[in-house]
Amino acid sequence: MVTMEIRIILCDLTYTQQTISSDVMPAAVGNIGAYIKANITSDIDLKIFKYPEDLAKYLEYLDKERLPLHIVGFSNYVWNSNLSIEFAKLIKKKFVDSIIVFGGPNLPTDQGEQESFLRKNRVVDFHIVKEGEKAFHSLVESLIVSNFDKTKIDCDIPSLIFIGENDLFNASYKVERTLNLEEIPSPYLTGLMDEYFDGKLLPIIQTNRGCPFMCTFCTEGMNYWNKVYKNSQKKVDEEIYYIAKQMDSIGHNKRSDLHIADSNFGMYKQDLDTAKTLSQVQDKYNYPKYINVATGKNKKERVLEVAKIVNGAMKLAGSVQSLDADVLTHIKRSNISADQIIELAKNADEVGANSYSEVILGLPGDSFQSHFDTIEILVDAGFNTISMYQFMILPGTESGSSVTRDKFGMTTRWRLLPRCYGYFDVLGEEINVAETEEICVANNTLNFDDYLNCRKMNLIVNLFFNDGVFRELIQFLKLEGIPIWKWLLHIYNDMDDLEGWGTLLAYFLEETQQELWSDREALLETIDDREGISQYIDGQLGGNLMFKYKGLSMTHYLKPVADVARKAAHKVLSAYGKRTDDKEEFVNEIVKYNECRMEGIFVYNPKNISHAFSYDILSFSNEEIVGDISKYAYSKPVQVEFGFDSKQRIELNNYMKLFGNSEHGISRILSRVYIRKLFRNVVKDDNNTSEDDASLAIGQATLSGLNEFGA
Repeated sequence: MVTMEIRIILCDLTYTQQTISSDVMPAAVGNIGAYIKANITSDIDLKIFKYPEDLAKYLEYLDKERLPLHIVGFSNYVWNSNLSIEFAKLIKKKFVDSIIVFGGPNLPTDQGEQESFLRKNRVVDFHIVKEGEKAFHSLVESLIVSNFDKTKIDCDIPSLIFIGENDLFNASYKVERTLNLEEIPSPYLTGLMDEYFDGKLLPIIQTNRGCPFMCTFCTEGMNYWNKVYKNSQKKVDEEIYYIAKQMDSIGHNKRSDLHIADSNFGMYKQDLDTAKTLSQVQDKYNYPKYINVATGKNKKERVLEVAKIVNGAMKLAGSVQSLDADVLTHIKRSNISADQIIELAKNADEVGANSYSEVILGLPGDSFQSHFDTIEILVDAGFNTISMYQFMILPGTESGSSVTRDKFGMTTRWRLLPRCYGYFDVLGEEINVAETEEICVANNTLNFDDYLNCRKMNLIVNLFFNDGVFRELIQFLKLEGIPIWKWLLHIYNDMDDLEGWGTLLAYFLEETQQELWSDREALLETIDDREGISQYIDGQLGGNLMFKYKGLSMTHYLKPVADVARKAAHKVLSAYGKRTDDKEEFVNEIVKYNECRMEGIFVYNPKNISHAFSYDILSFSNEEIVGDISKYAYSKPVQVEFGFDSKQRIELNNYMKLFGNSEHGISRILSRVYIRKLFRNVVKDDNNTSEDDASLAIGQATLSGLNEFGA
């Protein structure tokens, strides 16, 4: 049995050169590390790595000092699988006796495909299947007993696959789950995450594991995860307080958000207690301001109560994926109430929360019409944001099986995963690496042209509807009894030839097609050298197109986009017989009001903007029940100044310091925050005479705090 110090590295790597692609703390491997330290009596030198550059420096140090490296564990996610494999290859080359262990969900469930994965990646000595803490602990113990002889490990270790003696594939006869999550020490409370409170990474906690739903496109849709096991409330509360205290100590240059990794937060009674703790922490530390979480798919009333307790800091997720009955049957979502999800959006404002829904294009049975119908229902339901995703074919899901592919005639293409590419110098050698994703672009009910047309509408919804960018215009159209979907359809059908907008749309559709490859290996050849991969890092190729073009619509193309919003509103008013000169002017002023709030905000210390208005758009925006527009007319034009409060300026600067204000940086900011909260607000007007009732009204509205921060 080994008696010397045992050196173990646990890696949850992320790409860093364009931006930090996976910007959450390495708490998952931290759980494994905490469990190892608590349950192995041998002398363990354990280190955790997130940034590849730090891992490379440590490996060079070990090599220089001729120190042994016994076990290296890598997380295996879709966003870092190839990166982990490339580092593992160089480690194995230099530290030939090291044991390489992978673990994570990016693994097929079929044992034949698992064997193929191991044979293709022979550098991987063992792969943990499903949960990692106990299986990794058992493997480490067995390796210690066997003096790190891989051929002599205990055959009863659960949740493990490997190529063993005589080149035979081995799989454990059982795959276990941890029933009592209290057995796993907190990586926060044990100090393993302390070095990652660097202001760049997002703290992440998990109050429970598992999901009662069986969605075929999700890795948690398998029976293995069907039962939900909870952490103790004491452990959760202590983690929240510890994280908040650490974040408070960083100062201004820090994240203001928290990620809760539960699959259905707010759906369980315990979540109410967690929400109360979060509320207490918010009062004490002013953190977290935003909570990134997937809220419960059922139990609407409880989810709403949780959202109210945390002061609207979390978005309410209405993740329908589709509202077509056939699609829902195919993806096994029959036990999720679509009606409750729709009702969630209608009640979000009552608790001061924002709401979003998720839709996946190209699911089994999806079509052009069913996709449009789903979005129409969600738009008119009142969600603040509709997140529209591609159908990504994930290993370890039912949808990724050959049976499902054949049954629904799925046509797939490959593309590089946004932000997941880079080059690194490791142990005297170069690594050029990127991650790929496989997406469905057609099936037996959706052809490729329909796919592109759906993507066009997805962009329109993202630019003109999401995040309340044109909320006052939407509010006015609703006042006139006009469905918002009809306004969006006018943009889809009638605006392609408008100068600027037509260019932006053409670029988007061109990039949508260019990013798709039928041959994965040919795609990877484009990043074989640093020149090729630099094109992705520099933004010439790749990126999240939805957020990239959202950013462009608010920067380089703001005026053309505003022009489209204005002209489409005029058209839809005419179509419904509601167009008059005063309504047309009111629409023009609403759009200009939105322009003033958005223009040039993604710069350090953005300037205030002034413009003359004939209508009191601020009062119109803030009234819960709006009246006839004549009510908001000034007696004479009023010069209105738009600016930022100190909290907004700090937050904008923090996000730009974290992500930058390049196209990529802005897209990351837009993916992280409800951007309307950071728009300029009305700060003053130029007419303060008491005789002007309208001017007095706007002054009172401003003084009484009727601005958009927190809206």
